[in-house]
Amino acid sequence: VLLGLAPTRQATQDLIASLYSRRGAPAAAPKAPPPEIEIDIDLEGGTTPPTASGLPSIPLFSMLTTDELKRILATAMEVQAFDAGEVVVAEGDRGDLMFALVEGSAGVYRGWGTPAPRRVADLGQGDIFGEIGMVSRAARLATVVTDSAAVALTFRRDAMGEVITRHPRVGEMLEVFFRERLLANMLRANSILRQLPEATKKQIAARFTPRSFDDGRRILAEGVEADSVFMLLRGVCTVAHHTGERYPDLREGDLFGEVSVLTGGPATATVTAVGPVLALTLSGAEFKELVLKDPGAALAVSTLAKSRLERTAQLDRDSRV
Repeated sequence: VLLGLAPTRQATQDLIASLYSRRGAPAAAPKAPPPEIEIDIDLEGGTTPPTASGLPSIPLFSMLTTDELKRILATAMEVQAFDAGEVVVAEGDRGDLMFALVEGSAGVYRGWGTPAPRRVADLGQGDIFGEIGMVSRAARLATVVTDSAAVALTFRRDAMGEVITRHPRVGEMLEVFFRERLLANMLRANSILRQLPEATKKQIAARFTPRSFDDGRRILAEGVEADSVFMLLRGVCTVAHHTGERYPDLREGDLFGEVSVLTGGPATATVTAVGPVLALTLSGAEFKELVLKDPGAALAVSTLAKSRLERTAQLDRDSRV
């Protein structure tokens, strides 16, 4: 109600900041928000217990001091109200907004507008969504539709950039929050990485690079050495041999590029994005250092690479017959 009546008044901003922000000195290493959603979406959110004030907790806000949050509220935030059944985020749109849902609920859908839309997650009070698209500039891979009348705080990329310029720690906290969300999704999506020790997972979180690819973009080219290992976090990729034969498509959670990194040779197939794709990458050296030093992960990666090499060798033999 206060935000709706006077969203720009200093007293309102001070009150909201005091209710949502963290108390005390900045924490050196914020804890990751609990992973609560399916890996099947590009919009992260995990409902957390309410604050002492009774308001829903908003994880990113709780990482910030009151002064930092006041700056965001004053310059980078807008309040939006939505009717029941309204589309908040549309699949395929470019992500330049991040949202915090403070009232109402919403569903996350794949294939919205088709004869068979699929609901893949629920969003409730306190959930943040859209931050991965805002930071990575990747296209939205899901649609968010309100279940009921709802109110959300929205944050624009350009305005957040101005806040970060004045308050670098806000950018650091957003980066931590963003990487923790991506890492949580990565670990849920891939069984090889999930088994790694916690210390290694933290190192991976600090080093991976998110990369987005548009429809039709070639990610790996057969015959060219790959300098990174990719994990497909969102979307689908085709995998083709030079003979024209197609391997099974790569889907969310799949690794690729590991054969080239393991052998030091060229990629054995061409990988191409089908629709918008978001992948997390580690350099070949980092992959060897962080993943292959673990015996269980190294065995699993070697087994995967061996099966792919055998499949490629069979296609090469068939093409010469």
